[in-house]
Amino acid sequence: IFNTYILGKIADDVNFCRRNKRTKYSGILLGLTIAVTVLSLVVGIVSACLFLNGGDFYFTQDVLPGDVMLLVFLLFACGSLVSVLSIVLEVFLFIALYRIYYGYDQMNATLYEVLSILFSFMTPIFLFILRNRPLLPPDPRTFAGGVPPMGMTQPAGEGMTPPVTAENNFDPTNRKDV
Repeated sequence: IFNTYILGKIADDVNFCRRNKRTKYSGILLGLTIAVTVLSLVVGIVSACLFLNGGDFYFTQDVLPGDVMLLVFLLFACGSLVSVLSIVLEVFLFIALYRIYYGYDQMNATLYEVLSILFSFMTPIFLFILRNRPLLPPDPRTFAGGVPPMGMTQPAGEGMTPPVTAENNFDPTNRKDV
C-alpha cells in the first residue's frame, strides 16, 4: 500500500515540476489499493467461512438454500468488483509510472513503460536506473506566457528565452524581504 502511495507522490511531484499541473495520483493509488485489499480480504474470509468442512456449509441448519445462493452471488459480485478495481488500479499505476519515466528520460519512456507492463519485475530496475538522473527542465509551452515560475529552470535554446520584464526579472541582490 505504501509503495503505491510513494510512487503516486513521485508522479505528482514530477507532473507539477514539468507541466505545472497538480495531480492526485498519490490519493487515487492509495484509495484504490486500500479498496482492493479490503474487498479481497472480505471475499476471502467470507468464502473460507462458507465452505469449511470439505465443501459442506458451516451453518447448514439455519440457512435456507435461497439465502446460500444469494450469498454466493454476492461473493461473485464482490469478486468481480475486486477484478475491476484491480484493473483500474493498474491503469493509474502505469500512468503514474509513465509520468515518472517521461520526467527523467523522454527518449526511453515508452520503452520503459512497455517493458514494465510486459515484465513487472523490470519496474524497480528502471526506477533504480533513473534514480540519480536530474529531472528534465519544464516544458515552457505548459506555462502561461512560456515562462516557468521563479525558481524553475528553463531549457536553453534559440527563441526560448523570454524578454526580461518586471514580472519575470529576479535579482537576488535586490530583495526587499530580507
